[in-house]
Amino acid sequence: MPRQLRREDYTVGWVCALPIELAAAQEMLDEEHPDLKPDASDNDENLYALGSIGGHNVVIVCLPAGQIGNNPAAAVAMQMRATFKKIRFGLMVGIGGGVPNAEDVRLGDVVASQPHGTFAGVVQYDMGKKTPSGFERTGSLNAPPKILLAAIAKVQSNELRGKSKLSEYVAKLESNARFQRNKAGPDVLFEAAYDHEADDHEAGQTCDGCDPNRQIIRHTRQSTNEIVVHYGTIASGNQVMRSAIERDEVSKELGGVLCFEMEAAGLMNSFPCLVVRGICDYADSHKNKRWQPYAAAVAAAYAKEVLLVIPPAEVAELRTAEEATQFTKHNSERPRSPIAKRRKIEGIEDLGIDTVDQQESALPSKSQRERTDKTSTQLSPQQHDCLRSLSFPEQEHRFHDIHTAVDTCEWLFEHPGYQTWMESDSGLFWIKGDPGAGKSVLMKHCVKRMRERSPDNLVVSFFFHGQGKPLQKTSLGLFRALLSSMLEHFPENLTRLAAKCTENEKRYGRHAWEWTENELQEAFSNTLSEATRRQRVVIFIDALDECGEDPAKSLLAYFKDVTYRTKSKNAQFKVCISSRHYPILALDTIPSVQVEKMNGQDIRWYVRERLKDITPETKREQIQAEILSKSNGGFQWVFLVTRGIIDKTLTGTKAEKLLEEIATCPKTLSKMYETILNGVPAASQHQMAKIFQWVLFAERPLSAQELRDALAADKDMSYRTVRDLRTHEGWSDTLVEFERYVKHISRGLICFQSRELWEQYELNGPDSDREAQLIHQSVADFLTEKFASLFGNHLPAAHSLIGSSQLQISRSCLRYMILEDVLEDATLPRGTISSKYPLAPYAIRFLFTHIKKVEQEGILQSDLLSVMQWTPNSEIMRKLATLWRTLDPNSRYKPREWPFIQATALHVSVAFGSMSAVDILLESGFKEFEGRDADGNTPLMLAITEGHQDIALVLLDRVVDCRGQHGQPDADAECDVTSTPVACATVINSENNVSETALDLALEYDMTAVIVKLIETAAQRWG
Repeated sequence: MPRQLRREDYTVGWVCALPIELAAAQEMLDEEHPDLKPDASDNDENLYALGSIGGHNVVIVCLPAGQIGNNPAAAVAMQMRATFKKIRFGLMVGIGGGVPNAEDVRLGDVVASQPHGTFAGVVQYDMGKKTPSGFERTGSLNAPPKILLAAIAKVQSNELRGKSKLSEYVAKLESNARFQRNKAGPDVLFEAAYDHEADDHEAGQTCDGCDPNRQIIRHTRQSTNEIVVHYGTIASGNQVMRSAIERDEVSKELGGVLCFEMEAAGLMNSFPCLVVRGICDYADSHKNKRWQPYAAAVAAAYAKEVLLVIPPAEVAELRTAEEATQFTKHNSERPRSPIAKRRKIEGIEDLGIDTVDQQESALPSKSQRERTDKTSTQLSPQQHDCLRSLSFPEQEHRFHDIHTAVDTCEWLFEHPGYQTWMESDSGLFWIKGDPGAGKSVLMKHCVKRMRERSPDNLVVSFFFHGQGKPLQKTSLGLFRALLSSMLEHFPENLTRLAAKCTENEKRYGRHAWEWTENELQEAFSNTLSEATRRQRVVIFIDALDECGEDPAKSLLAYFKDVTYRTKSKNAQFKVCISSRHYPILALDTIPSVQVEKMNGQDIRWYVRERLKDITPETKREQIQAEILSKSNGGFQWVFLVTRGIIDKTLTGTKAEKLLEEIATCPKTLSKMYETILNGVPAASQHQMAKIFQWVLFAERPLSAQELRDALAADKDMSYRTVRDLRTHEGWSDTLVEFERYVKHISRGLICFQSRELWEQYELNGPDSDREAQLIHQSVADFLTEKFASLFGNHLPAAHSLIGSSQLQISRSCLRYMILEDVLEDATLPRGTISSKYPLAPYAIRFLFTHIKKVEQEGILQSDLLSVMQWTPNSEIMRKLATLWRTLDPNSRYKPREWPFIQATALHVSVAFGSMSAVDILLESGFKEFEGRDADGNTPLMLAITEGHQDIALVLLDRVVDCRGQHGQPDADAECDVTSTPVACATVINSENNVSETALDLALEYDMTAVIVKLIETAAQRWG
């Protein structure tokens, strides 16, 4: 039953003008609350909808039917503020009329109010006085509260990093047919001078009677499903804007506005809020209501995304809306001090910053204002695209996964070497230590301390993650992350790199190119040069050793060179690096600290806190002392021992026995892990081995749902559907149950980490989906070294650990992809498929990768042929093509164009780059060498375009031309597939759909050996 709350429990007010906006808002609620009982003392005529979003209790109100405009909006909001006295801020959410301009505002886009230029986010364009020189606007409006401006900055950051969930929220609304995008019709924009034409009532509701030749043709956006959000000024007035000419004139006078609406100006000075508008028309005479439901939906979805990035605990600390309004009014009426006047001159007040008198030292520094202004500046589409190409969702995951403890790590900030580095303008500092000593925890403390206490510095960090995705453990990922964090502060550098990004997209295609490390190093050097002219730049790089030996050496040499060059120019650039003791790195001359020699106090505090309420009081000091005496400065070792002590204490183990076990504990992490796993029953070892193989060798960390399906999709399974798969013995019905099972069978060496930072605020329940990870990089190192001795009975005798693991994963992915219900649901939306079949996106995305790695280990790929049953135009191929396109939106193919639909088994084997599968086909007598895929490519052509020169040469050796020039059998040609090498005219002459021959392709892809072979073949054929 929904919760019944009190009025004072509601902290967020949401204002709508139309019933369709109210409906969209209610659909965004995570939970709906029952109406509150009316209070006899109230004089409140509003009716409210109550609920919660992301832990915030929200009260929603809609203007009375038929009443729109600034005055009714102000009256409704003030009454809501009086009734719900604990509201901290509001959201004005609904539809608006877009202004077509350089920002490329279109129907279905979202506009959010944000300070820009001399306006605070909203301007009332029709308020003022007539003077002899014309109309003069008067009055000013407040900016949105700082917490909301911070929230939209966070939302922008998430969008740039590909972490926005806006489309998911809209998809939820679109389950209601009224809000569906396809019900809105086409997005049509007419010339400003062309007014709407309508001969009858029906035509008046559409533009069917308007001249299509007067439409403005705009470029097609890359994705029709993408929801674009714009930030800047919203124009508010008391009349509906229906004139395109007046619209453009007003926008020009105001320095460029994004949309027009009719309620926001009534709220800004009496109800601190953010204004969010979904664009439903172009504020011209062609205005109609067809786009209103969808526009209301996207606006409500964006408002929800804003709320979800704000921790409820922070909202509770804010002034109430009434207090904030009185505070602002009081300070606006006070005489201005010299400081306040200076703030006005510098334009600070125009951005909505509080005008209360402050000490000179409390004013923002010049560098802070510069960074704030640059960050808040609206980026161009090209700049957005460039930042997207650099950032990646996981670049901050490792940083957030590290758990820190209060009152620890303070010793580092008192260390003479670190203090000297802190006080210097440039140089390197090395935090070194054994595996598990606590280096990453120290680095996180350093980053947080530097950002809090040195706000004038530009502080950037990257935490390598050896268990993470490829970009989390490569130098390419490092430079992408550093640049994506720095460039938003330096638009000139961003513009230059964006031009290169656009050039690459035009040359190679949007998704067909990647940044190279050399390009990024050059861009980083240029950006750093610009940055250090303005401020001190400090970079923290954690776990350098986890990117590999050679890359680590190269990176160290690079940063040593950069710090030397910047120091010679008196620039301020410092780098702090952490790694294991690394003799291969030339770090002897770099100031350093050895963690395990200095962290004794932190370990002592940690042990005491962990055991203070667990171990028997009479023996507590002795137990703690025994642990400390053997810890040797290793936090990970201490963690394992204290965890074991806690587990045994809870099962009744006596203190004397605990002391004995501590005394016999292995002294090294490797021996400790070995002891933990040696006690696993034989019956559990096979499943344990599978779990470790998935966690070690998956291309990215798997969620609990993905791992649960992956383990069930065993290579020997006989299930035909996912439904059957989930009925097998041992299936965990809930994720909580599954996580417990994995932790138990892995003996605690696998944990589950929250995917999102905000789960730390418990916005999700205990059943939220989290990622499976080894508890420490040292576990991965140990398993890689000792896997064969621990689980040798569960590895094929002829296969290496890598080979057998990649084979198991590829087989599971293959079988999962072709389960009947997965293929039957291939036409469902991506989100629905991901929800019903969690492993499907991973299987589609990384199947090729795993198969290629199996191939590299020299293992035959018979599965490709026996499991998939490839036949041209088969039902399975069509469904798989649709599934592939749905789950891989970057694919350049539409489902009907997917090359494999018309492909043969040989095409598929070639595309996967599987020489062993090609060999199996050829040895079995396969002869369809002239088969074509949807692009018209033969297997030979496909081998060339996919870069598989070795396969192309094998095919050239085995192809036999059984046809003459006119398609009839050639009496002189041998048709025995085993003959070698065979001259084949069609090998030279066959053309694909764009009239390219195999020789054309070989020349294009610079395959010298194939070019020579083709020419030799032609020479043999024609003499």
